[in-house]
Amino acid sequence: MFIALLSRDAEPTRRAISRPAALVSTCTQCHQDLVQSFARTGHAQTLRDAGSKEIVQRFTQSDDENLPIRFEKHQGRLWVFPKDEPELRRPVQWCFGSGRHAQTLVSLSESPRGQSVGCELSVSWYPDVGLASTLGQFTLESEESEFLGNHLTANQTMNCFACHTTYLPVRKSAHVWEGDEKSFNVHINARSVEGLIGAGVQAGVFCQRCHPKSPTHVKQAEADGWKGDTSILEKWSDLPPLESVNRCGECHRRADEFTAEELTKENSRIVRFASVGLSLSRCFTESGQLTCLNCHDPHAALETGKDFYEQKCRQCHGDQNDSFACSNRQTTDCLRCHMPKRELHPHLSFTDHWISK
Repeated sequence: MFIALLSRDAEPTRRAISRPAALVSTCTQCHQDLVQSFARTGHAQTLRDAGSKEIVQRFTQSDDENLPIRFEKHQGRLWVFPKDEPELRRPVQWCFGSGRHAQTLVSLSESPRGQSVGCELSVSWYPDVGLASTLGQFTLESEESEFLGNHLTANQTMNCFACHTTYLPVRKSAHVWEGDEKSFNVHINARSVEGLIGAGVQAGVFCQRCHPKSPTHVKQAEADGWKGDTSILEKWSDLPPLESVNRCGECHRRADEFTAEELTKENSRIVRFASVGLSLSRCFTESGQLTCLNCHDPHAALETGKDFYEQKCRQCHGDQNDSFACSNRQTTDCLRCHMPKRELHPHLSFTDHWISK
């Protein structure tokens, strides 16, 4: 979501899988509890068909006259058009975001060069208010060329889908290379993308995105009678801390993707990228053991209670260890000072993972 903030106009660098992923139903045969739990996570719901009943209802029920664009259900699909100009309607294919923070729609079209290009619409849905301006699009002027929102290049479009899908159908071409199972990145040129408009995309981030060896694991399990050998699957808990954080950062961004001038506390954009802030924190650089997994179970829905996270802080900063203690001798309310919420939009705040001293 709010793709203008995330995308760059370079060759796509985000990870995508260019061959069909192992079916989640196959994983369920041995890992039913994990699969059922994961289905409730934001990763599993990070990309949805914009024509689904829930999405259509959210975007068509507003009567706010100040919005520059309108949505309607037409021919069984969701459509968008500029205010007072329904004859300029165009289809909306995809909804980015799980809805925990926001949901932003993207309308796809084909460029003159045959590339899939997206338009990030200027109106998003927020849990507290419903429809309002999309982050990064505060001036909602209805200019002829950008009456709908932020028009993306083919590479920007590709990067967005690469982080919100498990599988993207592609053609074999000189512009495509596929990484092997040891490669975390698979670079795909936007010219080769098929199926962004239509069938083929496996929406959401599922098992194979974080476990690239899962197809081999499944074949091995089938061959040995499903005896449950998981040794071929790489355990993120065994990775060096920086590599673990940077793997999350393949989509949540890495510190090495920013310039030194950008990596400052004054840069409000950094709060959007938890993996960047975490890797710059003293808790990370001096402990040698902190990763995203210390606080977040990737197979479970996000914990939201502050008590849960403060307990995590006390594991290192409590009375029973030698770690640095709070100068105010606080034993509660850690997050208010050290990891506060920071507002990026009137309806959108993020927890600052650049942990303050």
